[in-house]
Amino acid sequence: MTYLNLVNNVLRRLREDEVSNVSESTYSKMGGDFINDAKELVENSWDWSQFRTTLTITTVADDYTYSLTGSKDKGRILSLINDTSNIVMGYQTP
Repeated sequence: MTYLNLVNNVLRRLREDEVSNVSESTYSKMGGDFINDAKELVENSWDWSQFRTTLTITTVADDYTYSLTGSKDKGRILSLINDTSNIVMGYQTP
């Protein structure tokens, strides 16, 4: 099901005409907003395994701050593993 299909499903429930473009009317834009809100609510409700990824960084002695490139804007750190020593590392607040 496409995003446009979802918007048209919302419009039918509102007894509005279906659209061929999501930006076609104020109701279709509003329906898109409802869909995006629901999607974000579901995504944030759990640590879904589909959104998990492994990031690899190279550490340097005496460096304590690293940029997690590829973690996107809503990243969560679930675990840190030192692959060289095979130990789970603990998170320290700044």
